[in-house]
Amino acid sequence: MKLTIWCSQIVVLFILLTIPCCKKTDYREMYTGNFLFTVDGHRFISGVPMDQQIQYFPTQTFHGTIRIYAKGDYLNDMNTRSSDEYNNIDQRLTIRFSDVITPALSESGEIVEEFGNHYHVKGQFNNPDEIEFVIDNLGTVGYSLTYNVKGIRE
Repeated sequence: MKLTIWCSQIVVLFILLTIPCCKKTDYREMYTGNFLFTVDGHRFISGVPMDQQIQYFPTQTFHGTIRIYAKGDYLNDMNTRSSDEYNNIDQRLTIRFSDVITPALSESGEIVEEFGNHYHVKGQFNNPDEIEFVIDNLGTVGYSLTYNVKGIRE
């Protein structure tokens, strides 16, 4: 009888000690932190002479952050949304450079390509310390902006 109680206590203790070890980690964690972002881009304007249609922006740098998406982050996103109720909320990051985007991220570090109203984003992490993405189609009929963004962990 005492042996049975002792064995059951050992089993319960073992189970209690191993449960915290089994907690699944969030794959997005390895991509979060402070980054130095380099941003360049151009705008396209139709209806003007050909040599004036594409205007390039000077390269700028910004200190920013990448973190796991938090409820309400959509309010600052360049891709306008009306609520948190969209797909892949458990896969999203909030990337704050000169602007804010909240893309979904695959486990392999690729930004899930996303389209919105005058908005398109695509890119990837080359490794957990380096990200590259392009945001384009910003604008309206006859006018669009494109941002090329590179970030390196600080």
